[in-house]
Amino acid sequence: MEITIGKARRGQLSDPLPGQAYVGRPSPLGNPFQLGRDGSRAEVIARYRLWLWSRLI
Repeated sequence: MEITIGKARRGQLSDPLPGQAYVGRPSPLGNPFQLGRDGSRAEVIARYRLWLWSRLI
């Protein structure tokens, strides 16, 4: 599976490519974990990675 990253502004991708989707906080796949409340930066990233993969497979 190929993954591409695009720049987003105000909840939308600028010039999205075919197959690209916005994955910011307000989207269904946005990171629900917050720095501080849910852990350190490394902990929040690790939690989001597990959470996201559980929804993609």
